[in-house]
Amino acid sequence: MIFVGVIACDKNAIGPDDSEKEYEEINFGRMRNLERESEKKIEVDETACNLSFSPDGSRFVYYQASLWPIARLMDINGKEYKLLPLETDNASRGAVCWYDDHKLAYVSLSGFKIDPENLKSHISLYDPDSGETDIIESPVRLLDNIGVAMINSESLLAMSLEGLYRYSLEEDKWDIFVSIPDYSTGFLWSGDYSKAAYTTMPEPSSNLYILETSTGQQNMIRMDYPIIDYCWSHDFNRLALVCKDEEKNSFIITVIKPDGTEVYSKIIKGVNSVESIKWVPDSEKISFWLGDDEGGHLKIVDLKNHMVYFDEKLSGWGRGAGCDYVWLLENRLAYRDHYVDSKPLVYIVNYKP
Repeated sequence: MIFVGVIACDKNAIGPDDSEKEYEEINFGRMRNLERESEKKIEVDETACNLSFSPDGSRFVYYQASLWPIARLMDINGKEYKLLPLETDNASRGAVCWYDDHKLAYVSLSGFKIDPENLKSHISLYDPDSGETDIIESPVRLLDNIGVAMINSESLLAMSLEGLYRYSLEEDKWDIFVSIPDYSTGFLWSGDYSKAAYTTMPEPSSNLYILETSTGQQNMIRMDYPIIDYCWSHDFNRLALVCKDEEKNSFIITVIKPDGTEVYSKIIKGVNSVESIKWVPDSEKISFWLGDDEGGHLKIVDLKNHMVYFDEKLSGWGRGAGCDYVWLLENRLAYRDHYVDSKPLVYIVNYKP
């Protein structure tokens, strides 16, 4: 077992004594509309939510909304693949991770009908091309709402109620890797699984924890305001966060390094919500869903030139993606439209450069 103490640090650019700092506002008066080049529509289950695309963009997983998560796998041409276990009324398939571009690893829990208090956990490693599934039985109850981390071909990580467990593929052996507080929430792997971020309950918390998966080292970063949402950058070396100043009813968009160093910080005033922050792949742009009295808007902010972009089809009441969208490439967006069409659809949109 590796247990490394948590090192606490304040966000370097803004310490506790700087909470009255005046932030520069994001200029939404300087916006450019994104022009759609093409779009593709894929019909899905009416309760579909939480899209997750393979790294090559050819397949995606979505979840049927239910008491227990049920993951379903499709390709962008509408073909559906069977994910084990098949008895959907007696098992769940939780958050997935992708590896080798198109393969899946996910936690399954079974035994709801037999013994709900003592559910059995296992990990499925699934290749959609061959249809082969390897099952790894777990001696402990794993959490199916946190994806498995495929660290390399020799081992993987999975979360339990006690902490993060490591499984050796060569030795067929489990051991606890690092303890995670049982009041943790919002666990988020970086794209290469080299790091993870999480906060703690009660939500929203001002403490952000960063875990290095190679060593088990954890750092705690104290933000100035409660954290609403966060995401990893495409290079896995930065985090973009949404924090809220409850007293002034404003939102702060901040970009930090894993050591707490702040590299960008601006404020948004006069809106109802800012959430679902994402990093646009291979770029210095971030996006988020902004809720206001007009309904909502997807905004994309360039961190370098401060230009703001938007898609007019993803704005207003009863329009757009809400918070359910995924960037596939810098100019390629996938989103679930919950409101416009009579059929439940996933859109894949290509924008002109």
